[in-house]
Amino acid sequence: MPTDILSSVLRKIGPRGLIDSLAAELKNSELTSLLLEVFRRRAAGISPPQLLRDYRANKYAGLAGLDVVQFMAFELELLKAAAEQGFEPLGFSPLCPLGTCSAIAAVDQNKVMSALRGTEVVADITNVMALEIAHRRQQDRRRDTTHLCATHRHVRTQVFDFPGFTPHFKVFGMVSGGRDTGGYAFEKENLERHLAYYLGVLTRQLGLAPSDIRVDLSAMAGEEQDGQWPAALYEHQSAQWPDIRFAYLQKPQEEHQYYRGLRFKVYINVRNVAYDIADGGLVNWSSQMLQDRKERMFISGLGTELLFKLQQSKAN
Repeated sequence: MPTDILSSVLRKIGPRGLIDSLAAELKNSELTSLLLEVFRRRAAGISPPQLLRDYRANKYAGLAGLDVVQFMAFELELLKAAAEQGFEPLGFSPLCPLGTCSAIAAVDQNKVMSALRGTEVVADITNVMALEIAHRRQQDRRRDTTHLCATHRHVRTQVFDFPGFTPHFKVFGMVSGGRDTGGYAFEKENLERHLAYYLGVLTRQLGLAPSDIRVDLSAMAGEEQDGQWPAALYEHQSAQWPDIRFAYLQKPQEEHQYYRGLRFKVYINVRNVAYDIADGGLVNWSSQMLQDRKERMFISGLGTELLFKLQQSKAN
């Protein structure tokens, strides 16, 4: 909340220490009980005509604006293709624990729809899948690498300067979690696994011309002991997909606090406009949650709703 708005609110309702007291001194159950009563009273004052006005005005409550039947068939094909490549498709709740994004990644909590009862609305399904993988690996660190995938409707509260953007949108995500076995084996195998999935879907299933696809592979300097392996991965991947343009970038790690060491981005060209359609890379989320530096995690995501709309516009 902006400082001027917060100051105005505090002048109305109480002392300066109110926010600190609510945030730190109350138990979660006590804060939930308090806020539930506040929202119960506010909801009691909403009339049916006001409810309809709110539905029209609230940007978080609108329709998706697409052919639902065709889009669900589109999503199903994505999930089937991922399952064929060893990813386990899962369905998740619309809610996840409070702090799912901000506690493990460089994400401002104000960009997430915080909710009651210790929850928030899912803003990034890869974070939720990371929780599921960490939960499984906490039971058995020796298990093989776990590969999960899901489609999910995200809600995000930040403002995007992007034509046609809506604050709720569907995303397809994949997460792989496993153990460091040396020689950057996990990193190499899972970059190839994730990237091969997206490039295969775009070219073989959706029929995009390879010349309309570009991949940027970024290595974050200062994160790895051996700086040669990302460049070797770039050479290997560009040889695997000779008709797709690849670019290799080197950036300081401090420029990107989300991915750690390695990142890829996939762009597609539609009517001479380049769209950032998928990205992925290494994160340290599982090592944070399990307090184990040998844990490894690779995440990625595809903007399914954007891709579907682009495909529809291209066909028309």
